[in-house]
Amino acid sequence: MARHIIEEIFQRQSQWKRADLVAEVQRVHSERGGLAGQQNPFAVVKKALSNLQDDGLVEKHHYGHWKWISTPKESAGQDSTVDGPVESPDYDADNDAQVGEKVLGSGPESVYLYFNPNDRKLAELEGRSLWECKIGRSSMADSAVRIHSQGAKTALSHEPVVGLVIRTMDSSAL
Repeated sequence: MARHIIEEIFQRQSQWKRADLVAEVQRVHSERGGLAGQQNPFAVVKKALSNLQDDGLVEKHHYGHWKWISTPKESAGQDSTVDGPVESPDYDADNDAQVGEKVLGSGPESVYLYFNPNDRKLAELEGRSLWECKIGRSSMADSAVRIHSQGAKTALSHEPVVGLVIRTMDSSAL
C-alpha cells in the first residue's frame, strides 16, 4: 500500500525528504480511510523506498533525500515507465514461457518463484517432490530483470530457473 502511495506522491514532486514523505504517506493513507498499522511508518516507507530503488525507480539523492529517476506517470494510477522490457499492448504471452515454466494471470507487475536447478535435480534424484525456492515480486513485467538485479545469477552456480510467474495489476497485494 505504501509503495503505491509513494509512487503517486513522486508524480507531484520528484524529490522528497524521507521524513516529509513519511508524513505525506500517512496523510494520504488516512485520507483514503486507511487505519494506522502496527508497524513503524518510517520502517514501512524505508522498505517501500528500498523496493522502488531495487526496481530502478528512485535513488538516494543525498542523505535523507530521495529522487524519482523513472519517467513520471502521465496521471496517477498508471504504471511506471521503466527502461528495458515492459508489457506492451502487443505483448505475446507465448514468448513469455521462456521467462517462467508456468505463467498465470495478466498485468504489468509480477510475483515470481525461482530456484537453483541443482536443487531440483537433487530432489528428483532423492525421490523428493520439494526443494528450496525463493519468492519475489516486481513492479516490472520482466521478472528475470529483477532476479538478476538481486545478484541471483552470480550467487548461484547455474542460471536460476523461474518456475512460476504470476502477472497481476498489484504485486504487493499478493
